[in-house]
Amino acid sequence: MSFDENAPRTVREMIEPAIKKAGGWVNTHAHADRAFTLSPEILEMRRTHSLQQKWDALETLRDGINAALESARAQKKIGKSLEAKVTLVTDQPQPQLDGLKAAFENQWADLFIVSQVEVKEDKGLYSSAAETPVEGVRVLVEEAAGQKCERCWKHDGAVGQDAAHPT
Repeated sequence: MSFDENAPRTVREMIEPAIKKAGGWVNTHAHADRAFTLSPEILEMRRTHSLQQKWDALETLRDGINAALESARAQKKIGKSLEAKVTLVTDQPQPQLDGLKAAFENQWADLFIVSQVEVKEDKGLYSSAAETPVEGVRVLVEEAAGQKCERCWKHDGAVGQDAAHPT
């Protein structure tokens, strides 16, 4: 019986090349087969951006949002940032924003310290929105819909709908 030195010795060695060829990644201390459970969008984001790059891009976007929030405060549209709804507007698909959305969308309101965040592709809104440092992404700030939650202070349409927790 002969032994092929180049033959895979572990399951990981067998499937890791296929994962990498498909654009996935394999963490050196994770199970290689778990990479197959990630969505294509998340795999693309991880393939093209490091964690630091994602946070840097988010911070740049947040800087633009903060400037728009300050402007809205000065115009008396909002008082505190948690009274705001932020709409990120593009006039065409923006892969960088799509990548950030895939990575952070469920946390955006918390990371931007606002009540609501929406993303729209709309050429009409784009022309009237404030610029951000992120090319092709602009921001609109308006008063958030709903009542203020007394626990988290965010404004949400669901506040007051539960009799056991009216505010």
